[in-house]
Amino acid sequence: MDDDDEQTITDSTNKTISELDLRTKKAYQFKTSVLERLREQRNSREFCDLVLCAENEKFNVHKCVLVASSDYFEAMISRSGMQEATADTIELKDITANGLRAVLDFIYTGELSLSIENIAEVLRAVTHLQVHHAIKLCEDFLIEETTVDNCIDVLSLADLFSIPVLEKINKFVLRNFPKVALNEGFKRLTYEQILYLIRSNEFRLYPEIKVFDMCVEWLKSDGENRMIYASSLMEHVRFQTMKPEEFNDLVMSHGFMKTDPNCIRYAFEAYSYFSLPNRQYCSTSSRSKIRNEASLVCVNESMYILNKHDDVWEYMCNSLATWRTLSQKFAVVNNFLYACGGYSENNRETTNACYRFDPRTGLWSEIARLCEKRQFFSLAGSNECLVAVGGVYGDKGNFYATHPCSTAIEVYNIEKDQWRTLACTDLPILKWPGACVAENFAFVIGGKHTDGLNHRLSENSYMVDLESGHVTISAAPLTVRFNPTVFYQNKRLILFGGEDDKYRLAPCIEMYDLITNQWTEIATIPVSHSYQCISSSSIMGDKIHYLLEEHDGPSSESYILKSSYFDIEKRTFERSVQLPHPSTLASKWCSLVFPQQFLDGCQTFDNHESHHHHHNHHHHHPHYNNYPSDNAPRHSLGEISSGGDVSTSSTNSASNSPMIYQRHRYYPEHHHHRTCSN
Repeated sequence: MDDDDEQTITDSTNKTISELDLRTKKAYQFKTSVLERLREQRNSREFCDLVLCAENEKFNVHKCVLVASSDYFEAMISRSGMQEATADTIELKDITANGLRAVLDFIYTGELSLSIENIAEVLRAVTHLQVHHAIKLCEDFLIEETTVDNCIDVLSLADLFSIPVLEKINKFVLRNFPKVALNEGFKRLTYEQILYLIRSNEFRLYPEIKVFDMCVEWLKSDGENRMIYASSLMEHVRFQTMKPEEFNDLVMSHGFMKTDPNCIRYAFEAYSYFSLPNRQYCSTSSRSKIRNEASLVCVNESMYILNKHDDVWEYMCNSLATWRTLSQKFAVVNNFLYACGGYSENNRETTNACYRFDPRTGLWSEIARLCEKRQFFSLAGSNECLVAVGGVYGDKGNFYATHPCSTAIEVYNIEKDQWRTLACTDLPILKWPGACVAENFAFVIGGKHTDGLNHRLSENSYMVDLESGHVTISAAPLTVRFNPTVFYQNKRLILFGGEDDKYRLAPCIEMYDLITNQWTEIATIPVSHSYQCISSSSIMGDKIHYLLEEHDGPSSESYILKSSYFDIEKRTFERSVQLPHPSTLASKWCSLVFPQQFLDGCQTFDNHESHHHHHNHHHHHPHYNNYPSDNAPRHSLGEISSGGDVSTSSTNSASNSPMIYQRHRYYPEHHHHRTCSN
């Protein structure tokens, strides 16, 4: 063999070796067979080196198996300083023999035998011995087996052992309490458990007089020991949401409401609330808040509410207050929706009309009118007032108003139902400004100046004292814009959306710290189209829900509305449910809390029936005494998704795909600018 042949073989060999793959093969039955062999050894006591005792019953086991399966035994046996580390027998005093047997069977087989009868002693054993996989099986079993008949016992069990499933069972009890209360098992609840229920907005017992009656029954079931909790329970009963006659006749007939100092204070508060109707609109007492979760509402010429459990829009009512009114401004204060100003298509002129929507009744009512007719302004509010900032008005028949208003700010006193102009000469009159109210100050950001022909963008941000009218110029935002939305949250301002001087979306989301007086950019709205703008946005918890409009330019005949939300804390964007149809650029979103009785009467909205709903002026508002029947189908926790809400499924799911709409009257073709700022 010559050198060339030898080199060829060497190269070939090296190449073959280097290309060999190291592959791992699994014997899937190996683990099972090992467990089976260990179980056989345990049954025959082969290689067993430890005896466990519970209730005088002995169990032969292998130390190494216990250490590998239980944190409790690992800590006990592997630590040389403990007496049990070298003991041949260990007595367990806090668990039963049946509970220990079930745990050992699980350790040696991976299978856990559970029933309603033995779950308590098994759960005590697995939590005491810290066998985590077995704890998870117990949790799954409790979820599957929980019903309205046994949920109080299951709740007590979960609470006793502080297992993670406790939160889900709590929610099940919260949302199904009317059925749970039928068997009076609630009387076995502890003080802490019943307090958890009545403090929650998710507690599905209504009307509120039933919450009071339930508390009284619980107190009287062990009056000698429980009456000390009367005032602390009454603190969380929402007396102001009752009917006045219910409160007077049914609540005040109980002695403790007249003798306990705190209860007397709650009673006086309720009487004041009932006797002074205008103060109801600015009440901040927790006992005046509707007991329910906030709902997303879409307002255009009708009103729709999002059923977030079934992911469908439900029709509420026609909205005569917003009917044929463009560029109307909305604000929510103390859970009441206000709609002010805009352009009335009926009268063909800028209007100063103002309305308030009451979610307790589902009705609009007219309130005092603005001092001036305003359009393209900003409306914001706090607990006791509304402010209207900036704006313009137009000649009759001209939607595109050009005349600046004579005053920069008006303030509405909610209790007095009265608007007044605020003298603040240092604040310019702006068109399409952004504004919010916090701590008796109005913060005004962005907008267009109205004192010249070029309508330049405002670069400043202003802080206005609503008592004195004093104006302070604050730090300017990073991006100048008009028609932004300004939110107040936890000593911070959030500047969202708006458009630049070329009528393009301003995607930079900014946050202003009131303490450090600094602006920072926190996120950028995803932009995928040349012509985009935010037509509506509303904050709900830590999420900003918004409508993004896309079109092909100023002469576009159609537009697409996409709904999304921005998570303020996570700094993420997600697509949301689509608007109900018909919807327009005038559609606005807000967050309101409704009595559950009202929501039970809403109609599931089907796009195929949109024409019928949109033109039905005789919709019957639901009455509050139409409560759900107690004969509703029985449900188990295992049948219920997302925390245990008993609800029927719906096929009318709200799609998150965008809708295409035809432009008709909001932006005539002859107008030279295209903006979402109607």
